[in-house]
Amino acid sequence: MKKLIKSGFWVVLGLFLGILFPLVARADYQITAYQIQAQIQPNGSLSLQRKITYDFDDEANGVYYRQNLASGQKLSQPEVKVNGQKTRNYELNHDQAGYRFKVYHHTNGGKVTFTYDYVIEKAVINWQDTAELNFKIIGDGWEESLHNVQVKVSLPQKQVSSLQAWVHGPLNGYNEVNRSLGYSKFRVARVPAKTFVEIHMVFDKALTANNPELRSSKRLAQVRAQEAKFAKEANAKRRNQKLLAYVTAFLGSLLVLRLMWVGFVKKPEYGPRPLKKSLTPHVFEPPTYPAAMAQALRTAHVPNALGLSAHLLELVAAKKLKLEELPGSKGSKEYRLTLVDFVDEELIDFLFKEVGDGKSFTTQKLRRYGKRARTSQKINDAYSAWQEAVYTGLFQQGYLSKTQQDAGTKFNLKLILGIVATIFLGLGIFFLNQEFGLICLLIWLPLELMVALIWGLRKSAYTVQGAQEATKLNGLYKMLDEIGNFRPKEVGDITLWETLLPYATAFGLSEKVVAALKTDFSVAEFQASGHELLYYSLISHNMVASFSESFDRSFEQSLTNYSASSSSSSSGSSGGFSGGNSGGFGGGSGGGAF
Repeated sequence: MKKLIKSGFWVVLGLFLGILFPLVARADYQITAYQIQAQIQPNGSLSLQRKITYDFDDEANGVYYRQNLASGQKLSQPEVKVNGQKTRNYELNHDQAGYRFKVYHHTNGGKVTFTYDYVIEKAVINWQDTAELNFKIIGDGWEESLHNVQVKVSLPQKQVSSLQAWVHGPLNGYNEVNRSLGYSKFRVARVPAKTFVEIHMVFDKALTANNPELRSSKRLAQVRAQEAKFAKEANAKRRNQKLLAYVTAFLGSLLVLRLMWVGFVKKPEYGPRPLKKSLTPHVFEPPTYPAAMAQALRTAHVPNALGLSAHLLELVAAKKLKLEELPGSKGSKEYRLTLVDFVDEELIDFLFKEVGDGKSFTTQKLRRYGKRARTSQKINDAYSAWQEAVYTGLFQQGYLSKTQQDAGTKFNLKLILGIVATIFLGLGIFFLNQEFGLICLLIWLPLELMVALIWGLRKSAYTVQGAQEATKLNGLYKMLDEIGNFRPKEVGDITLWETLLPYATAFGLSEKVVAALKTDFSVAEFQASGHELLYYSLISHNMVASFSESFDRSFEQSLTNYSASSSSSSSGSSGGFSGGNSGGFGGGSGGGAF
């Protein structure tokens, strides 16, 4: 009973909190077009039509728009359309700051156009010497950027020689003032989120003779002085932005030219490169060094878990370890490795003493050992030390050159930093001047990528001896990969193939090799040879390939737990936008979706 009461309490509490704090899901969208038609009326009111096109990424339930107003102003004659069709599925709420439309329209995504028609009363002020409209026609309440913005504000009649208009907002906009047709029209490609666009107009007060909003003082000279100041500041800012864009472009171009000079003229030290696998003949003779080193030499990289599997198989072939499949294993097979003879290697010692019981360990225990971050880190440290030891051996034996490797690393760093720097410089120019920035990026990046491509094809840490050996290894890989095209028996006896099997494992080709050997050698031949590795692989459904897969999976899983633990017009004629804020009403207006 107590449990039932407790459960009921949490349900009631959840419902209560849900009522107090309703969850509002915010829809993902873009504003792809924003058009405004505004008509000033003789009584000083402003008839507005806002046509806003949303592009929804996913499901949405509707949109909202807020129109803030000044004290004494009023919104009237509201009408809402969705995709051109009138709708009554909206709410219009009024508070001290203004009005808020909430339109209900469910969509599963795509473009939807919402149109708001309404009248703002007392939008214009009639002064003693002029009439003035000072209106943040786009408020700073939008959470998303607005694209393809077009606004037209028309006067009650044409042929208005006294018309002057200024627009405050992004400096990349353009304002057209047409006195003969009596309008101001402006456009801007993008208005960033939280950014207002304000229109400031003055004209003959006779055009709004019926306006009740009257002032007894003069205003025209003050407006003109204010707008001249804003225009001067905006033009100075444009000049500074243009100068900064040119200087940045010059620096970026110098950086790209420097990279091209280093890559094509000065040139880093290029070591010899081995022949590609497709160009090498078959090689049948096994290398004189271990399989893990062969894998590392062929790739010029540290060996991976397949290389370690191959190393363990070499120890099995040398009768230092014993490999056996665990009885009763189903699905993914498990294996046990038993220590037969002493092996003086830190990683082998770690696997048997830390993972196992000192005498043996299983692939299952290996996976379990790595489940905790602390033990996974220990096995990662031991494995990394083994990898580094094998890779270092390539330098000690003269197969790789430390000088060439360091030169390559240094140039790689220069190349990466150069590309990152030019991207940042290009983006900086783009924000100052979009077209110019885009041109710079389209020139710089392909040139840098060309340098990177040519460098990637030429760079090599191989010595002459190392390139020759890597070519032989490519030939060995090619032979093992194409083993189905010839009879293994004609190449060599079972002893040769047992020697080659760890190399096939390191190259990821053991299953293919054992399958070919099974078609050419009999079980009796394998048994008589005394080579247990091949014999058990034959009778146990390719034990070598299965062990390699199982060990590789177990080892990588054990390591994974460790791996898991960014020019304006001062006269009010046509021209670019200016900055500043002339104090027009409508600040904070904006919208969104839900």
